[in-house]
Amino acid sequence: PDGTLDSSFSSSIDFTTNSPLKDIELLADGKILIGGGTFNGLLRRLNSNGSIDSSFPSLSLAGSIEAIKIRPDGKILIGGGFNAGINNVYKKLALIDANGVLDTTFNATTMDGLVTDIFLKPDGKIIIGGSFTNFNGIPRKSLAQVNADGSLDTSAQFGTMPSSFALLDFDVQPDGKVL
Repeated sequence: PDGTLDSSFSSSIDFTTNSPLKDIELLADGKILIGGGTFNGLLRRLNSNGSIDSSFPSLSLAGSIEAIKIRPDGKILIGGGFNAGINNVYKKLALIDANGVLDTTFNATTMDGLVTDIFLKPDGKIIIGGSFTNFNGIPRKSLAQVNADGSLDTSAQFGTMPSSFALLDFDVQPDGKVL
């Protein structure tokens, strides 16, 4: 609380310049999910003291994990620039069970750029932002709304973004407007 380094917290994960930490999510039980990796995307769960939680399998993907969000059901949404999953079908957005296993019921997504931020709406829909221009071949520039099953919500339109625009972060106001 006073801003000094907590010496009781110590993690053995070494993030080099090729594997920067991109996102952190605190779990209700005090454990911590971390994601990152420029060349070998990784998702790890740490205990509250920073040690690696060995009960959670380490997930490494070809590419980066840029965003993590925990759904109310405990499942983990990850977004990024990864191109691999089970049978190489999940690209840029995936759902992980609370026990660390890729959820194969979540629809495969293919985008031509990164997912850099994720927002969970109270109705279960997901807003994603990033540097993509399409979602499964349907034009969506930098912002898209996804149904809880991973399919595109085609009813949501966010307007036109400049061609060179890459969204790094966004938030949703209480009235539903996106900043």
